[in-house]
Amino acid sequence: MIKKANLDIPLFISTDQPLIIYIINNKIVGCEITKTYNNNRFMAYFLLKKLANKGILKSICSENLLYHFENNYLLDIPITPCLCGFYEPGFISNRCLLAKVNIHETENKKNIIMYDFALLEPGKKDTVIINKLNESIALSEKEAFLLLSNICFDATCDFLFTKESAFERPFDKEYNKELINSKYNEHTKSQHSIELFCLEYVDYLLAQLNLNKINLDDLLRLSGLKILTVLARFDSKAEIYIQNKASEVLNSFDTLTQNQKISYLVLAYISNYRTITSTLDNYLSENSMKLEQILEDFYVKFPTEIGIIRKRDEIFTTYLSLD
Repeated sequence: MIKKANLDIPLFISTDQPLIIYIINNKIVGCEITKTYNNNRFMAYFLLKKLANKGILKSICSENLLYHFENNYLLDIPITPCLCGFYEPGFISNRCLLAKVNIHETENKKNIIMYDFALLEPGKKDTVIINKLNESIALSEKEAFLLLSNICFDATCDFLFTKESAFERPFDKEYNKELINSKYNEHTKSQHSIELFCLEYVDYLLAQLNLNKINLDDLLRLSGLKILTVLARFDSKAEIYIQNKASEVLNSFDTLTQNQKISYLVLAYISNYRTITSTLDNYLSENSMKLEQILEDFYVKFPTEIGIIRKRDEIFTTYLSLD
C-alpha cells in the first residue's frame, strides 16, 4: 500500500465543538471531545499588527490589509496572552495556548520563530500553572501571516457572517462591511477592527485564489479550517478542494498519513454543517457511526495542572513581547 506524501503541520488548531485538536510540529498536543470551548482572537491580531509595524508583512499583504493595520484601532495589550483557547484571571481557563515569537533575520530573508509553547491553567490567587510543551516552529513571513490570520479568523468567523445573505456570490465586501459596521459602537472598537480585518483577509484570499497564487494545502496545514469553509462558499476551487478531501477520507483513508487523516476528517466534518459537502455525514449515517469513533486512535488528553507555578503578571509580560 503506497502512503501519500505527508502534510507537514507547524501548528494546527481545530476548535469546532465537539472536537478540540492542537497539533504542534506534527505532534498531537491534545485531541478531545468537549462540550465547552472559549476562544481568543486578540493575541493573533495583536501579533499580526506588531509584525506589520516592523515591516514584515509589506511584501505579502494587499494594500488594503496594510492600510488596515496602519489605521485601525487595537488595544495596547490583549485581554489574554492566549494564542488560542481562553484565560480569564480568577475565572476560567480553557486550553489556553501560549507561544513566544521571535524574528530571526538572515542576509536574504526573515524567519518567524514561535517557541516556548505552553498550556496555561489558573493557579491560586495571582499565580498560574504553566505546562511547557518543549516545541518550537520556524515559519516564513508568509506562513506566519497565514497562520496568525487563520487563528484570528477561526475565533471571529461565527461573529462575522451572521446572515445567510452574506454568502451570496460573488463576494460583496461592501455589503458585509455594512453588516459589521451596524453592530458596533465606541465601546467595541477592538472587536470591530478584528472583524474588518477578517473581511479584508477573505477578500485578499479570494483574489489570490483567482490568480492561482495560494496553495489550499498551506491554508489547511496552517490552522485554516474555517477560512477554507468560508472561501468554499464564494469560490469553486475551494469548494472542489474540500469535496476532494472528503472523498479521500472515504476512499483512501488507509493510505493517508496521520496529519492528513486528522485534518481532512475535521475539514469534511465542519464543512458538512456549513452546507458545503454532506459526503462524510452521509457515510457516517449509513454506517451508524460518529466522527468520534473514527478519531479514537488519535485521542490525547491535554495536560493540566502538572506544570510550573508562575506569577500571573510575569506571564502576561513575557508572552506579549515580540523579540
